[in-house]
Amino acid sequence: MPRFYTRTGDKGTSTVFGGKRLSKSSPLFTALGALDETNAALGIARATAKKRKLKTIMLSLQDRLFRAGADIATPRTQKTFVRRITPQDIQRLETHIDALTKHLPPLTKFVIPGESTAGAHLHFARAVIRRAERDVTHAQKLLANPTLIPWLNRLSSLLFVLALLEDLATKKKLKYPSYRV
Repeated sequence: MPRFYTRTGDKGTSTVFGGKRLSKSSPLFTALGALDETNAALGIARATAKKRKLKTIMLSLQDRLFRAGADIATPRTQKTFVRRITPQDIQRLETHIDALTKHLPPLTKFVIPGESTAGAHLHFARAVIRRAERDVTHAQKLLANPTLIPWLNRLSSLLFVLALLEDLATKKKLKYPSYRV
């Protein structure tokens, strides 16, 4: 059985694709950690989701998060086989958002997360991906792919829509839990 530790990070550094070692406090690793956390939160949401179609979308998003992580971890100077996030990936998210939004009543108030377990986890994943977006923006000088930031932005929008749909699937008469400002 393989070991699940290497000891190579014990001094506070880690390796990016291509062999370069960086401090674990690098903005690049901060961004990678936020993507990993989002993926885990999305996995919890998928495990608790009611709607099969939404579960399929979430699984696809988890796959894309792995691609985004590989994209971030691959320096721009590295010739590689890594499939980067593309403008088509952004378009795919926008297509999902537009199609799914048709199933939602108008939103006129702030939404308080917690009407459904999966919806709450999706709201949490959305908050984490927004942090990831800020972290990736901070690491922008280290990135090879400027498409990552708009992709993360659209991903947070899609997670919001998925959360609303899961809440509606749980409580058919729900108009939205809300909070007036």
